[in-house]
Amino acid sequence: MKAKRVSLADPSRGLAWSNPNLSSEVLVRSALRHGAFYLVLDAVLEFGLPFVREQWALILADKDAKLSARAQADIERKLNNIERGLRAAGA
Repeated sequence: MKAKRVSLADPSRGLAWSNPNLSSEVLVRSALRHGAFYLVLDAVLEFGLPFVREQWALILADKDAKLSARAQADIERKLNNIERGLRAAGA
């Protein structure tokens, strides 16, 4: 039986074009670093907000991550908006 392939691993997403077998952690961190809303939303819908926030915290704790303050604020805003949307939808 084949393992379920997550949508973030699809080569058309640009996160795992060379290795579709990347771990969930790597895929989610790549989606967060990329910063596109649809990738962050898909990560939350596939893996759950707590897991995505955990990966975000690991990125923020990494001194080599080199994310600008603006990029950090943008991802925080997106995560907060997704959280509000999920709450409003009763998910």
